[in-house]
Amino acid sequence: MKSSSQDDIIIPSWLRAAQVIVGIVCVLLSTTIFLSPGLGSYTLLFLIEITLIIIGSERVASGITSRGTKRSSRAISIGLGLGIIGFAVLGFLTPKLTTQWLIILLGLGLLANGILRIIDGLRNIEYERFTRLFRLGAGAVSIAISILVLVYPRFGFYLLMVIIAVALVITGIELLMVGIKGKRIHAPHFRSKLP
Repeated sequence: MKSSSQDDIIIPSWLRAAQVIVGIVCVLLSTTIFLSPGLGSYTLLFLIEITLIIIGSERVASGITSRGTKRSSRAISIGLGLGIIGFAVLGFLTPKLTTQWLIILLGLGLLANGILRIIDGLRNIEYERFTRLFRLGAGAVSIAISILVLVYPRFGFYLLMVIIAVALVITGIELLMVGIKGKRIHAPHFRSKLP
């Protein structure tokens, strides 16, 4: 049986410190969004874009410094980080257009999700009656919210902020845990590649 030191990859101390800082920034920004809903939309977008640049930079750094992982995994991490940074920069250049695009995407996504759930609830006879009714109800709620988002963009904006805030909390806590622990646990098929 392998020891935990063989199962884990030690993260460099500078990257651990960066992960802790990024985690704290994510949690603080998320708290700001929840506690200050009246904060101007462009101020919120500015803070979120700054945070996305920091998160993207952390992903790129993690991809570059990860050893013992597949090259494709490192490339995905770097590519994802660069994509996040690119999206944040696009948000700086066209904040209004980016916000409108995200709200429309959110509304259409909710609409598609609702329609699929209703179709699944009506057609799938393998589900129990309660499950079918639940899926139909969830689909109807999803469609109703999507209509609200598309008809009232301001509601869509606040819903988008809540979703982003929740995602930032989760990301922040994960980064804090990894940064404090100092080890990243990898799947068993990566362990054979460790030195």
